[in-house]
Amino acid sequence: MSVSTAHKKVTLSRDEELSQMLHRTQALKFEDDTEFRAYLISWRSVLEMTDQEIANKLLVSRPTISRWMGGQTLPHRAMRKSLLTWMAGELKHRQKQRELTQPKHQEKEMAVG
Repeated sequence: MSVSTAHKKVTLSRDEELSQMLHRTQALKFEDDTEFRAYLISWRSVLEMTDQEIANKLLVSRPTISRWMGGQTLPHRAMRKSLLTWMAGELKHRQKQRELTQPKHQEKEMAVG
């Protein structure tokens, strides 16, 4: 059975995921509710954060985050730019963590091979 290229699932490396998400953060039209909600869900998935972890960092309740993710409400538009700045910072922090740990992984792979 043949699968067309358009339907193949593309697997990105963790570094590529973080990089693409950061680019998406910078290009996002935060005024668009649908686009912003989709971005929030993708961002949480890429960073592998729970609603509680996000709530703790933003000093809001977990149900507030759950309502954002579930489509019942969204952060006020006046707050979205600040929220995106924080989200970009989280992505950059994860990228930096990976950069610091990658040489260790590469050395282990070379020693095994």
